[in-house]
Amino acid sequence: GKIEDLVRIDLGSYAVGASEDCSSRLGDYISMDVLNAVQRTAPRGLLHHTETFDKDTCLLDFDVLLVEPRNIKRNLIDSVAFWTKAVNLANQRDSVMLAMTLAFYDDYLKLPTNWKRADANTDILYYDGPKNVCAEDGLQHQEKGSGEIWQHYLGPKSDSVLST
Repeated sequence: GKIEDLVRIDLGSYAVGASEDCSSRLGDYISMDVLNAVQRTAPRGLLHHTETFDKDTCLLDFDVLLVEPRNIKRNLIDSVAFWTKAVNLANQRDSVMLAMTLAFYDDYLKLPTNWKRADANTDILYYDGPKNVCAEDGLQHQEKGSGEIWQHYLGPKSDSVLST
């Protein structure tokens, strides 16, 4: 996809735009009774969502995330911290994803599905070049990648540019 397509997306009054990952649902991670009880204990003014949560709500997919800093609510960091402590899952990545989903619950712009990683018609091109990996000796080593996927998207004149 083209970055220009993302730049043109108007977030309106939303602070973020993200795709949804419906392979994971809110109810897959936490009991709704527990979640709603935790919500009731939150300090007043910390959470923007005051209705009960829906167990079938999809999690946010942060592979492509648009942010409009001027629209970020002043208590967002506190809200994410609250939810991260409250859900405290064994997998730290799942805890953060769930906390972010709860912090932005019903308060984000849903991006078109072509910006979703798991979609077969995605506009996301994965980086497949060299990666820095940590080895057992504590040093970073460069792991070779195939580095060819991105080359399929180059125009005919690119060879002359790349060879200089």
